[in-house]
This record gives sequence, C-alpha cells and structure tokens, in this order.
Amino acid sequence: MDLNQMLSEIEGGNDEEIERLLQRYNSENNRTFTFDQKEESLRIKLCQSTLAVLRREVPFSCQRTCLETLRIMSRDKCVLSPVATREGILTLSLSQNGLQEDNLSEEEERVVVEALKCLCNVMFNSPTAQQICVDVQLAPVLCGKLHSADTWHHEVGLFTLRLLFLLSALRPDLRMCLRKDCQAVTLLTKMLEHTLDINWWLTFTAENNERVMEALKALFNLTLNEPEGEEDVRQCRVIVSLLRHVLMLKTETVEKTEELHSHAVNLLNNLPVSCLDGAGRPACASASENLKVKPEIGNTMRNKLVRLMTHVDWGFDIMSGCEEEPRPNPSEDMTEEQKEYEAEKLFKIITELTRHDMIRPMVVRPDGQLGSLEDKLREIANDDDEANNSDSD
Repeated sequence: MDLNQMLSEIEGGNDEEIERLLQRYNSENNRTFTFDQKEESLRIKLCQSTLAVLRREVPFSCQRTCLETLRIMSRDKCVLSPVATREGILTLSLSQNGLQEDNLSEEEERVVVEALKCLCNVMFNSPTAQQICVDVQLAPVLCGKLHSADTWHHEVGLFTLRLLFLLSALRPDLRMCLRKDCQAVTLLTKMLEHTLDINWWLTFTAENNERVMEALKALFNLTLNEPEGEEDVRQCRVIVSLLRHVLMLKTETVEKTEELHSHAVNLLNNLPVSCLDGAGRPACASASENLKVKPEIGNTMRNKLVRLMTHVDWGFDIMSGCEEEPRPNPSEDMTEEQKEYEAEKLFKIITELTRHDMIRPMVVRPDGQLGSLEDKLREIANDDDEANNSDSD
C-alpha cells in the first residue's frame, strides 16, 4: 500500500474513508514486526495523522481502527516520537480511561483494549514515554482501576495489569510510591483473592490464569525491597497464603501450570523467611533417601519446586542439586599437540558461531545493560585516537 497516497487521502477524507484506509493498512501489516527503513518518515507522518483523527469526535469503530494502526506502528521504536509526547500519551490514556468499564459495549471494550495495548508497546519501547507516564500520574490511575477488578472484562483487566507490571519493572523509582501511596500491593492481593476464589479447587481457566500471572509479576517488582513495618509484614503473610494455594492449582495445560508456578516461586523468593511460618509442613529427610537421583526429576511438588529454585549450602553440587562423582580432567592424558589441536578446533567453532551471529561477545555497559564488545572496543579505539591527537597538539 502506497503510504504517500494514503496520507493524502487521510488529510482530505471523512471519518468513513479514513477508517476504510486504516483498516486496509492494518490487515496488510497485522503480522509485520520488521518495517522498511526507507518509509520511516512516512510512518511518522501516518502516526501523527492517526493521533490527530483520534483527538476528534469520531465513532468508536473509527477510534478502534486508529488505535490498531498505532499499535502496529508502535512495534517500531524509530517512529514513536509523535506518540512518546505528553499530548500523545494523554490521547491514549483518555481513550482507555474515559469509559465506564463496568458497563462497556463490545465496541467500547475493543477501544479500551487497543488503547491499553498501545500504551504497553509505547512504554516498553520508549524511555521518554516512561517518564511522561510518570509525569501524567498514570500509576495512581491504574491502581484506581484495581478497585473495580471484580467487574473487569478479561482483556481490559489483563492489559491493565500488564501496564502496571511494565511501569513497576521499567521505573524502579516508582515502586515505593506504588506500595505506600497507591496501596498497590494491597489492591493486587485483593484482586488475587477474588480471582483465585472463583475456581478455588477446580481447574483454573485460561483467562483467570493470565490475569493472576500478570498480578504476580507486578507484585514481584513491588516486593523486591525488604518489608518496612508491621503492615508490610502482614501483606507478605497474606501473599504467602495465596501463593500456597497458587502452587496447588492446575490450569488447562501442563505448560501454563508450570508457568503459573514459576511466577509464584519467583515472588516467593522475594518474601522474608519469617513470613513463611505455617506455609508448609515440616519434614525430615529420610535416611534411606537416594541423593544420587537429582531432586528435580519427578512430578511431586518438591520436584517441581526444585526445578524452579537453586539449592545452595546443602553440601550438594549447586548446579545439579545432587551428589556428583568426581570427573577426570579430559586434558590430563593429552599431548601438547593434542591440546593445541583441541584449542584450535574450539576456536574455529566459536569463530563460525560468531560469524553466523549465533553467539556474540558482550560487555556490561555502565547502565547495567548488555552491549556489543565490538562497539566497546571501537569506542576505546576512538578515545585513544582522540587522546593521541590532543597529545600531538
């Protein structure tokens, strides 16, 4: 689809024509995740035009189509500049916040869901958008929505929780505000209690499972710091009780059950040991227990927990979690020529993997993120050249 022609038709078209054009664009690019760099400037203009349409009084169907277009374009970090502004974030926020969520029509629900998806994509891909979301007080708004969690439509609740998770993950400075000012831990705990109580002993539905996992991920971010005061400790004990039940639940598939239990164990690792009293039965290891069998092998709850957690300070191998027999050094009986041959062979394998981008040497940048070793060496070489030039001057 020619973007130049599409932009000119959008500028002079009415709501119905614009909706038709954007629907065609959406259907053609619904599965597109890599975009043509040559059309980057045109996509930025399309993003600006779509936001301008959203700010007008247009029907819900047109709003949904515009938001679908923005969601598709938000996969490309290079065209987020029109959306990653205060005006752009407010436009998306109003699209998902201006409707009464407990009484949504199907068309209104799709508008809210698409706006939440856009916000998730934009926040994930743009640090500028993350700061703007903080400035426009998005966190208190999301926590306010948790009060009506029992009336949520599934996807509205799912992407509200995902947005809260992203905000708490990407902005660590907000976690204390979410815990203390917004009472996010209390609200998420109540939401979990309500959701888990729907099918307490039965097989957990896929929709409830998705919402619970998003809530567990958000709680993980909010409990990274040690609890302060009696109220925090009480909340941790409530969370432990909930996690105990989560670990006994089964979902519709084995894979989803393992994923749910994995998130529960991750959160459990954050909580103080003092809060685990009464969560499990005391047990003594049997003298006849075979420690040569790896504890993660099997289908019992213990085996599953061991697969998700690392055992340390038990006298076992910390990697395998069981007793390991000493292994001979493979190079002991090699001649120097054999050692040199094996080293060259290993070097060729690593070189081949690097050439095909299957592995890549990395370094940790000052901001804590992984960066390319090649880029780092290039920076060092440039710094040395600049230093030599300044010395010669």
